[in-house]
Amino acid sequence: STSSTASPSTTTTSTVSSTTTSACDDYNSNGICDVYENLRCEVAILTGTALTLAKIILLLSTIWVVIWSIATIVVNILHKNTGHHRWIHLVEELGIIILWIFMGVFNLTMRSNVIFCTIVSVVIHYFAVMIATCFVFEAIFANSMVHNKQKKNGAIPPLLNYIIPLLLALVPSLVTYFTNKKYYGISGLHCFVITELPIMYAFVIPVWALVTIALWPSSLGNLACDVTSPEQDQRQCYWAKKSCKVLALLSFWFLFAYLTCMFGSNSQRLWVLILFLVQSLIFGPLLFIAHTFCHVNTSSKWYRPSLPGRLYTPCFSSRPLPFIPPLEMPKQPPSPVKRQEPPRDEPVKDPQQSPTTSDSIFDLPDRQPTRKMVPKNIAGDHMVASDLWGWASTKGKEDRREDVVMGLRP
Repeated sequence: STSSTASPSTTTTSTVSSTTTSACDDYNSNGICDVYENLRCEVAILTGTALTLAKIILLLSTIWVVIWSIATIVVNILHKNTGHHRWIHLVEELGIIILWIFMGVFNLTMRSNVIFCTIVSVVIHYFAVMIATCFVFEAIFANSMVHNKQKKNGAIPPLLNYIIPLLLALVPSLVTYFTNKKYYGISGLHCFVITELPIMYAFVIPVWALVTIALWPSSLGNLACDVTSPEQDQRQCYWAKKSCKVLALLSFWFLFAYLTCMFGSNSQRLWVLILFLVQSLIFGPLLFIAHTFCHVNTSSKWYRPSLPGRLYTPCFSSRPLPFIPPLEMPKQPPSPVKRQEPPRDEPVKDPQQSPTTSDSIFDLPDRQPTRKMVPKNIAGDHMVASDLWGWASTKGKEDRREDVVMGLRP
């Protein structure tokens, strides 16, 4: 009897020891840690066919994004797009490849391994923050070139564009891990983050804040007037203008896909993971276009009047206007030209007109001058009353005018 009682105690001790080392108590044997099961707000669990479909969806998302990322790298190599503005894009592309592999391939397939699942969670957190930090430095780089703050390589020393994102991403990822180590890799459902715990904010806020910060200089660069000069690196100026236009869309689409995968994995909802697949299908070509059309070599080779070549419509940097010296003002402004009155028709002159009669008091109002008219009937120094009446009346004037016209009266 002693041996029969010792055997169960040994089995119990072995069971407790194994569960203690795995840091997951699963007394109901449903594949979920009891601690995490009590924390979950969701009751849905991906099992059987649904779990297989979820793994396939995440795998397809990863393959799609990785193919487009590699294609982006290859095209830029073939088109000889080089320079520090290209290297910061290369760091982003490599980070996106690693991030999608860990989110899509290892997120659900390695969920039963606590140690490896913890590594997956830390790597996802690190590369998400690193990529968002690269967006910030890319925006600062492009903004400084658009605003003509530097002739080449932006306002920040080029090497810092790669070193700071790699180091800065260590801060939130390692601090979160060492302060919440007990919550890593314990779900048994996925290797992302448990969204019911405050640790979720450490995965969301840094990435969201960095993407928002990147939006500020990139938007200002997009709205700025063209103040670039021929002394600047024209290839980087071309890249900067295009980068400022597309960085906001690319960075926020990256954030949406990252959050969708996070909440879809934790909620165990298949339709949310399908939404992540749709976002990845758009994100892959978007990354390819955003990281190729901003280079003048690619735009000049791939531009076509119709789609998709129209996406590569080149817009070269404008040249400054030629300098035109101002005109010298005259010391004294010229006098205004006097307006000449139009010539008038000269009055018809009487051929028998005498210049000595121009001051007659009997001149006609519409003729100037007219000869002095002498009354016909004069008796001594007095005029006949009838003649005087004819001279003074209006009718008399009209008769005299007609006589002059007809030649009956001088």
